[in-house]
Amino acid sequence: MFEGMRQLIRDDIQWSVREASGALVPGARGTHCLIFDGESIVRRVWVYPVGWDELSDDELWALLGPKLGPSMPPPARGGTRPKNDPAMELAAETVARTKSLLAEITLLREAHRSLHRETRELISDCRARRAEMQHCVESYAAAMRLQGLAPEEALVLIKGAVTEGLGPVRANEDPDAETMVRDAVAWGIAAYYAA
Repeated sequence: MFEGMRQLIRDDIQWSVREASGALVPGARGTHCLIFDGESIVRRVWVYPVGWDELSDDELWALLGPKLGPSMPPPARGGTRPKNDPAMELAAETVARTKSLLAEITLLREAHRSLHRETRELISDCRARRAEMQHCVESYAAAMRLQGLAPEEALVLIKGAVTEGLGPVRANEDPDAETMVRDAVAWGIAAYYAA
């Protein structure tokens, strides 16, 4: 822990100046820094001489550079800043960018919710169509059993009907089509022997 601390007054504002570790400071530019703490502003100085606490008030104040050095006074009492203050401009840019990003996030969230809702509906619709397909195949297989067709014949007819129903999509070209044919055959066999 650093012990040195200086007080100085500029434009009727009292400033405390102390040395602090930079170890926990995000984006630190050194192992330690000087902190200038005024009524409504705090600044860090990363480059300063070893005997900083022995500098005159003017020399110490000059370490802040042109932003808060003698050419630019610190903010007025009461925390108000001049309109052309770079910190205020940066704050305004940050606020505007934050609002813009939040608006984009809101749109993306809504799009995500909409896609999620649509996906759930599509999955539900696919399950309903699959159940209809299973019922159709089972009815067909049971009817063939009642008509006295042999299991081999029933199997060939079921497979042919499903393959023809797939149209230009062939089972050997599309894994989903192959799965549909395989499932239809399994449903048909089970329904044939259950009839």
